[in-house]
Amino acid sequence: MPSPDPTDDDSSTRRTLLRGAAAAAIGFPVAGCLDRREPSDPGAVEAVERSVEALDGVDGYESELSGRLAATHRDEDVRATLSGYRRVNERERLARARVDADGDVDEWYDRDADEWYLDGDTLYRRCSSSWLVNVEDAWYPEQAVDWEEATLAGSQRSLLDISAVYDRGTDALDGRELRVIEFAPDADAYADLERNGGVEDATEPSSVTLTQWLDEDGRPRRIESDVERSSRFGPTIRQEQREDVAYGAVDVEVPPLVDDEDECPRSFDVRSVRSPSISGIIPAGWLPRV
Repeated sequence: MPSPDPTDDDSSTRRTLLRGAAAAAIGFPVAGCLDRREPSDPGAVEAVERSVEALDGVDGYESELSGRLAATHRDEDVRATLSGYRRVNERERLARARVDADGDVDEWYDRDADEWYLDGDTLYRRCSSSWLVNVEDAWYPEQAVDWEEATLAGSQRSLLDISAVYDRGTDALDGRELRVIEFAPDADAYADLERNGGVEDATEPSSVTLTQWLDEDGRPRRIESDVERSSRFGPTIRQEQREDVAYGAVDVEVPPLVDDEDECPRSFDVRSVRSPSISGIIPAGWLPRV
C-alpha cells in the first residue's frame, strides 16, 4: 500500500487536525496488541459494578463539560477550548446535550458547535439551516439509538467491559471524601467505542487517561480524561477534559421537531446544505451510540 503523501494541501491538513481531535472520555495508558496492563483491583471492580447499579436508579442528572485540545501537524497548530452541557431525564427518557469549541476551529468551520436531543431511542439533530441567523429552529430524527447505551449507566458498563480498573484511594472534592478509580481500556475496544459514537476518522489513541471520583453511593461526580494521539504521517493531538455531574430531577427542554430532514426550513445560504461542524471533536460518550 503506498505511503501517505506528506505534501497534502493545507485544507486537508486542517481537516485532519480537527477530525483527529475526537475527544476521549475513557482513560489510563491504553493497551496495544501486547496487553501489558496489570490485573484489575477486585475492590475497584466492585466499586464500578456498584456504580452501574446506583446509576440505574437515578431520576436524572446534568453535567458541565470543560476542556482543551492541542494538535500539531507539520508546522501548523490547532488550539481550542471546549465547553458544554448534558441534561438527562431518566424517568421520561429525554436528554439534550451541546458542545462548543472556541479557538482555531472558528477559521475552518462554519459551525463551531454541535447539539443533539434524544427522545427514547430516537436521536434528533438540529436542521443545518436552523444554525443560520433568522431561520426558524427545527430538529429532525437522524437515527435510532439504544437509550440504555446513551446514558452514564451504559457508559459505565461499557467501560468495565473493556478496561482494567484500579483503586487510587480517596480524594476531597467540594468538601466530600470521594473514591478515586482509574480505567485502563483496551485500545482496539476503545476505538470501537469512538466509532460507535460517530467518530469515523479519528487517529487511534496512543494513550488515554481516565479518573473518576465516585461518591458514597458509587455515582461518578467528576470524570477527567487526558487523550494523546500520534501517527507517523498524521497529527499529534492531545485533549484534556473534565465533566462535573450533579444528580436529581432534571427538566429537558423539548425542541421544535419535524418528521424528517426534508421538512427542515430552507435557506438560500449555500452553507445550510451541509455546513461542517465540530462533530469530530465531541467527547466520546457524549453522542449516543448506534
